[in-house]
Amino acid sequence: MGTLNEVYQLKPRPVYGAAFLRIKTKYEKTFSEKYLSEKPKTYAGHLAIMENVVGEISSDGNVLKFGQYQEDRIIDLKKPGIYLHIQSMNKHGFGDDFMELINQYAFYLEDHLFFVVWDDYIQHFDIQSGKLNYKHSRDMSEYDFKFENYILAHYSAEPQFYIGYMTDFLADLKVEADYMLQTGGDLDDYYEPEEYQEYLEKMQRFPEMEQTKEEVELIDWLKEKIANYKPFKNESNGQE
Repeated sequence: MGTLNEVYQLKPRPVYGAAFLRIKTKYEKTFSEKYLSEKPKTYAGHLAIMENVVGEISSDGNVLKFGQYQEDRIIDLKKPGIYLHIQSMNKHGFGDDFMELINQYAFYLEDHLFFVVWDDYIQHFDIQSGKLNYKHSRDMSEYDFKFENYILAHYSAEPQFYIGYMTDFLADLKVEADYMLQTGGDLDDYYEPEEYQEYLEKMQRFPEMEQTKEEVELIDWLKEKIANYKPFKNESNGQE
């Protein structure tokens, strides 16, 4: 399969494994007529803009985050409107044509900050006041190839980015765990209790921050996973 491109968003809210770029309300009609009117629809009914980019029109602020190697999940972005969904975990699609697309669309977009990571290479897309500010580097090895470490190193003054990133990651993990239970599986077959404990400690890294309802629910879920951990058993002999 090879190394895949990973997408992460920090503004206006952290998203793990995707970015959702919202068209400014005042430009929705113009943007739709200029760029979306002739786009074909995907199997899910969204607009196929280019590889790894689809258009989604949300009447209530909820959008569907496609899971390439995990379950799909509904994310509440709070605002209705037109969103460009930048999809993660793809092998191709983030070259010059992607750069040109984002640069072309930037004028119509609200402010966003998102990243594309491939191996040790990280692309930084910062859209402010209708302009794209872009930079890249090849230093992810300095952060052990983990985007969460990159956040801590570059945005230490904004702990909400780190907690928001971890919250969205765990929301994905819980959706996967719930699906596995429905199909006769168990997340505990793939995770050790120490890993759940590590996630819990990360969620509690900044005790001075007031926790959201979602954060509290995910912290409680991790505590439950730790307390009720079921080690994997070999089905052939029932032994752990």
